[in-house]
Amino acid sequence: MKTLDSLVNEIERRVKENIPVSPSNWIEVALQVNALKGDLDNQIAEYEGDLASLEAKYIEEGKPQSTAKALAKNNEGYKDYLKAKAKAKRVDEFLRLAKKRSMLNEYNL
Repeated sequence: MKTLDSLVNEIERRVKENIPVSPSNWIEVALQVNALKGDLDNQIAEYEGDLASLEAKYIEEGKPQSTAKALAKNNEGYKDYLKAKAKAKRVDEFLRLAKKRSMLNEYNL
């Protein structure tokens, strides 16, 4: 089964090993990555919802908003959230570059 990570890792491997990637392959992989990115987007939304709920809990306990925000970020889930956001940025950049790469290859044929 293809996953977001496996698709990106495969392209990364091919680039590192200097294996040519055709324009159509760049587009195909980008389409698959884009389709699978929805799960990552949903995961980030869940993290953000959990973070907001935790922050609200601290505020209900009488803590100032700035303290509540800091306390909410002081948990293991926040690290996972930051990793997921960083991954989403890398995926977005991959998609942008895949589109440009496919166009460059077509023009150079």
